Amino acid sequence: MVARPQSGVCAESSLHGLVLLCQLRNSHFASARLKLARIPSLVKSLDSRFSEALLTVVTAVSARGWERLGCAQKPPGLSAFPRFNNTIHSVTAHPFDLAFVIRSDRADANFFAGRVLMEWFGDDLELAAEHNLFHYLDNRSLLGFRCVPGAVHGRKREQLSLLDEPDEPLWHRGAHLFIQHYLLDVERWQSLSVEQQEQIVGRRKMGGERITTPLPSHADKTEQAAQPRVLWQQMPSASMREQGHLDLLWSQSAEALTDFLRQRMEEDEEGFSDPLLDYQSNAMSGAFFAPPEYWFHSLTAEYKTQVDQQRR
Repeated sequence: MVARPQSGVCAESSLHGLVLLCQLRNSHFASARLKLARIPSLVKSLDSRFSEALLTVVTAVSARGWERLGCAQKPPGLSAFPRFNNTIHSVTAHPFDLAFVIRSDRADANFFAGRVLMEWFGDDLELAAEHNLFHYLDNRSLLGFRCVPGAVHGRKREQLSLLDEPDEPLWHRGAHLFIQHYLLDVERWQSLSVEQQEQIVGRRKMGGERITTPLPSHADKTEQAAQPRVLWQQMPSASMREQGHLDLLWSQSAEALTDFLRQRMEEDEEGFSDPLLDYQSNAMSGAFFAPPEYWFHSLTAEYKTQVDQQRR
């Protein structure tokens, strides 16, 4: 079988998104496992129906979900969301088991796909949280600055995101994923002048060009070395009551994702962390692994083997 990643892992930015965060119900693990095996064919059917909308669906599993599903092997590096020291900024980690990242250029296509998934799993899953995402203006955050300027495109995205382990077909072409939801203190942010905002972000508000700042900026704290290791995607998630955004961080390595966040969260030798964190609070964080298509097909065979062993 040709090694294929889930198509949505390296998908380009879409106009709309829907992220569903779920927990497995007790005594439903075996049933959920068998239904997971059908995910690739289910997604293929949805893709055919909404091909013009560029619909993609990624299914990701947390470390806890992996254990509850009873899978024999766990991806290298997959663990609970990391803790950070030497920081005044808190991280709210949630024990989700599964995440579904649905993206397309049509909100109704995302809703339809989400409903199909929830109906497919039925009582096996409990929907713990959901986030509707959207493309704001010319791809800006709700703070008015461009979302992730300088994001990579094309095959470079695959090089950053996908494991290259041809001898390990269960993980080959899979990807580690951190999901974070931040709430924004928009009123406090808007009380700053544009110049003050630019000094914090480290970029021009209109065009997104880098600027030199006297103190470490958000751009400094999110800058990756000459060899980037993290694919960072961001989309607003908001209502009239609260405004925020969702960060999707993809990488071959969970360690790389942790290092990227540590650079933002923890104070450096001079006592500075990412100054933009003073204007946003983390409402949710989760660590997952998005396995390749081969893993889903292996679930049925592995489950039958375990059943046969128990009967002997």
